[in-house]
Amino acid sequence: MKLFCEMNDIHVSWKKISRGVPRGRQAANDRAPTREEIQRLLEYPDRRIKPIVYTMISSGIRIGAWDLLKWKHVKPHYNEKGEVIAAKLIVYAKEADEYYSFITPTAFTSLKDWMDFRASYGETITEESWLMRDIWQTTNMNYWAKVGFATAPKRLKSSGIKRLLERALWEQGIREALKEG
Repeated sequence: MKLFCEMNDIHVSWKKISRGVPRGRQAANDRAPTREEIQRLLEYPDRRIKPIVYTMISSGIRIGAWDLLKWKHVKPHYNEKGEVIAAKLIVYAKEADEYYSFITPTAFTSLKDWMDFRASYGETITEESWLMRDIWQTTNMNYWAKVGFATAPKRLKSSGIKRLLERALWEQGIREALKEG
């Protein structure tokens, strides 16, 4: 609204208007998770939790960044002994707000293990492979409707990652229902 008025040479006293606008309320009273809570979260029995949590914690990315992350956006850096000392993560690649961050060797190893696990079930891993994907049947159980195929990966969107994290937080007892009142 302010930009519209400025662009059309409409002079408005924004100081007077802002006095009448109520202050915004805080949406949440969030805090950083404790080390113990992170450890409990990592114990959740979905293979995708460790790479997601380690990557987000070490790089500082938001959930929305997962919508664009591919394997080519993770570049390991090695020391003279050939050990991974960190990995560069290109976030929001080819977008106006592209930036890079770094992840720990633990985060890189968990991502690499996840990609290797996928490859062991027949998925062809390339530079264009999404970092996070849907789950697929790994046993002879009959729940075909709920899972995809290893060889036909579908990207796990940020909304799916959010649901996965929320489910893990509740099931691990990290989040609990609010007390009455």
